[in-house]
Amino acid sequence: MTGALHGLAINPALPTDLLDRFVMVAGPGIGQRLAERDDLSAAHVRVLAAGNEPWTLAALARRGLVTTADVDPGDPEVVLALADAGAAAHAWLRSPAQDGTARVRERLAEAAGTPVEILRALAGDADIDVVAAVGHAAHLPPDLAERLATHPHLRVRHAVAGNPATPAPVLDALATGSLPPAGSCPGCDGNAYPPPGWHCAGAHEDGTTGVRQALAANPAMPPQAFGVDVDREHTFTRWALAARVDLTEEAYRRLSVDPVPGVRSTLAANPAIAADLLAALAIDPDPEVRRQVAHHPHVALEVLAQVVSTTKIGATLLPRIAAATAGEVRCCAVVLRALVAERRDLPPDVVDRFTRDPDAKVVKAIAPHPGIPEERLRAMLARHGHQVATRVARNPGCPPDLLREFLPLRRALRVIAAHPRADADTLDACVRHSDEQTAHAAAANPSLPRDVMARLLDAYTARGTP
Repeated sequence: MTGALHGLAINPALPTDLLDRFVMVAGPGIGQRLAERDDLSAAHVRVLAAGNEPWTLAALARRGLVTTADVDPGDPEVVLALADAGAAAHAWLRSPAQDGTARVRERLAEAAGTPVEILRALAGDADIDVVAAVGHAAHLPPDLAERLATHPHLRVRHAVAGNPATPAPVLDALATGSLPPAGSCPGCDGNAYPPPGWHCAGAHEDGTTGVRQALAANPAMPPQAFGVDVDREHTFTRWALAARVDLTEEAYRRLSVDPVPGVRSTLAANPAIAADLLAALAIDPDPEVRRQVAHHPHVALEVLAQVVSTTKIGATLLPRIAAATAGEVRCCAVVLRALVAERRDLPPDVVDRFTRDPDAKVVKAIAPHPGIPEERLRAMLARHGHQVATRVARNPGCPPDLLREFLPLRRALRVIAAHPRADADTLDACVRHSDEQTAHAAAANPSLPRDVMARLLDAYTARGTP
């Protein structure tokens, strides 16, 4: 029933009188969903805020519906939730920063609304997790970044190295090793169970490598620090470099022949690589590399056709297909028909041709396209059966009786439950279904009958709020 209740809480067609009742009995989780509605009255907000449930308050605070005057500042969970929403009074945050548990202080450092002066105080915390959280803060000031970059523990340096707010000179100092050497890392700081990837044999090997990897993944890091000798870097560093859009052509060329498939597949998705490299990656022996080439926004159509002939792509609208001109759509290679059919802005004659295609994959792809007549949908279904049923159900013009016929098809249930043309009986069946996502979609459907909404609310009220 949980899925249905969460769906009902966000249903835009929920009548005002039922919303009044729902707000009065809402427990944790449900209250948060209700707090995100656009039709809340001042009375609704007061009732939801009075529950002092942290995530409900945070949702209200993010929308400017509650202030610090509406909540209890003595509950650290409430204060943290409001801090994350940027709505907590600064004075409230001093107590958790000084007296809270280590986990509370860590979460305070992670909160988007924590003021800089409190970050400075937390930077001197005795718990290394708290200090590392400060190093990750999106609003880390430059002078504090410089200070934490020299912290004796590599966990903190790692956080600063990966933070886009860290100034370039500080990042460069971390990259060149010009800072004082670190004294400890998670692999040698006495932790009985060091986290994976932090092995230490005395020289903080993994920790040092981790810092360089974080630098490689940081878009604020000047690319000159890595030069063209990227093939000499650690595997994970090369992996991070392959995603950067500011390396030299020579660096990209070296990464394109990397022995690790994950590095090559990441590079294949990089919008900055040249067409010749993309063409070379299109014949890579690893299918995931070729799949990423297919998803590249600038891949040539002839290269894409080559990839599709050797690689499973799935039912998705590829960026290059979405950007294809009208002329390219009409003249595309035969092998690309199913991919072009994923577009939802095709000319009527192209749509009609695809609905009559002998290949079920093409018919399946075109089935959700708006404007296909009901008789054509039924003809597609008669010809290809269950292969296309779920996609036919996605069509906005699919008639109610056909949606009802699809109910025995489990894979179509969630689509049917969310369909704007589903009738009352169909939605009632979906909202009662044991699959939580199906029930959620049906309960959130604006077409859900009022009596079904009331029944769900009655059942929730009768069992008591969780």
